Amino acid sequence: MKNLLYLFLGLGMIMICSCATEEEEEEKTTTNQCTDDYAEFYYDNTLFRTAYLPEGGELLTVSGESCGIGVAFSEMANILTLRILGEGQALNIHTELTNLNEEGEFRFLEYTNSNINSTFDNLILDAENYILIEEMDPSANTIKGKFKFKIANAIGDTISVTDGLFNCSYHSF
Repeated sequence: MKNLLYLFLGLGMIMICSCATEEEEEEKTTTNQCTDDYAEFYYDNTLFRTAYLPEGGELLTVSGESCGIGVAFSEMANILTLRILGEGQALNIHTELTNLNEEGEFRFLEYTNSNINSTFDNLILDAENYILIEEMDPSANTIKGKFKFKIANAIGDTISVTDGLFNCSYHSF
């Protein structure tokens, strides 16, 4: 009788482990929706790219995933807000949306990097600074574009962000 009890206990443990493994595999294949929602740029010749954040985050895509990028578009004011987070960096861009494939100006720009413990928000005006919206699909709520800028902090240190691009869903209001 005791051996039969151990047999059932062992079979029960195998069943529990196999169920947990199937659930974990299903979660891995269904939760990472960030292949279509990303941003990247070079800072000090180092590539930064947003990534799926399984623990969640403050920025969510239209599908509810945390991908390190969030975009909102105010249809009334024609203002686009782009936020990129990850790896100790935070980039906030606000721009008035102009025509597609036409370089726009930054209304507000802030870059914070916890590795250098500084906030940069003074745009260097004699540098090549732009944001370019290449595609925008209001029916699918998707947007794609590029950006580049040189910015300074309060004591005059400067950084350059180059080859910036984003491709993601957006929220409109």
